[in-house]
Amino acid sequence: MSLLTLQNLGFDYGGQPVFSGVNLTVHRGERYGLVGANGAGKSTLMRLIIGEMDPVTGKLERSARVTVGYLEQDTVLDTDRPLREAVRQRAFGELLEIEAELEVLGQKLGDDDAAALERYGHLHERFEQADGYTMDSRTEAALHGLGFPQDRLDQPVNTLSGGQKRRAALAAMLLAPFDVLLVDEPTNHLDLEAREWLESHLRDRPGALIAISHDRAFLDQATAYTLHLVNGRLNRFTGGYTKFQKAWREQKAQWEE
Repeated sequence: MSLLTLQNLGFDYGGQPVFSGVNLTVHRGERYGLVGANGAGKSTLMRLIIGEMDPVTGKLERSARVTVGYLEQDTVLDTDRPLREAVRQRAFGELLEIEAELEVLGQKLGDDDAAALERYGHLHERFEQADGYTMDSRTEAALHGLGFPQDRLDQPVNTLSGGQKRRAALAAMLLAPFDVLLVDEPTNHLDLEAREWLESHLRDRPGALIAISHDRAFLDQATAYTLHLVNGRLNRFTGGYTKFQKAWREQKAQWEE
């Protein structure tokens, strides 16, 4: 299923072109690494995809009801709430609202209220389809996977280090039900065990992924395609970073012949 389509996308700063003629269709389940030199426009492309900026040329189409989440490189979670509660709220805000309404409606079911019964049935179905009953276990699993021990889960977030706040924001982003997930340098502040958990989680995630990273081992493990932004153009390669690098060297050698 197609989630996003970029058609002849172009962008410039003050008349200076950043990139042009960008074409890409992102399908459910596809995992892309986005690579290129600093200043090539990788973060700009991400911001165009989430709608934070508008292209100068071309258009971006998002399929109906498709949601996109973006974790920027410097995003952190900072609140005085306990870690577990803060991540749960950030990731499952809409689902928690449904849970609260179900609790209120449940108290009316004995009042022979037909409207309340119908509303309860509708919301309960949505709650079950979204695996609402596993919110707590999924939150703990993500926090443990990203290196938080059990005794830290109820610690106020604003007492954590900067790197820990970054990991908390990453956990919330991974848990949120986005169809397309955009992440910038997600392995920052992760040890080897947490990186391996992240790679496995992203491979199993049902939505699409676009990741900016300088961590080549991560790209090899977590992505199946590589997008190379170079000289204002976006080129698509099959495979992670190592396969891309080999194909790119071969392509350049052909041009030089």
